[in-house]
Amino acid sequence: MGISKTEVNLKRLLAAAPQQQNQAKLVHYVATLREQLEQLAEEKTPEGLPRISKATLNDYSEKIEAIASKLVHVVCIC
Repeated sequence: MGISKTEVNLKRLLAAAPQQQNQAKLVHYVATLREQLEQLAEEKTPEGLPRISKATLNDYSEKIEAIASKLVHVVCIC
């Protein structure tokens, strides 16, 4: 069984995120990556087993959170 469309998209976003300079787009990337990770965790084989191992999911999660940690926290002084 090959990789799913969700996993392909997740890998592409993970590869593109480090080059993204626009903070708003990067926030969107992180949100999308988190959603895709959730979807990937729910995918099952025809036998009902998880399609992706917990170790792989944890690896993706760590990469996503590393990207998220680089977001600039903007403080509004009104």
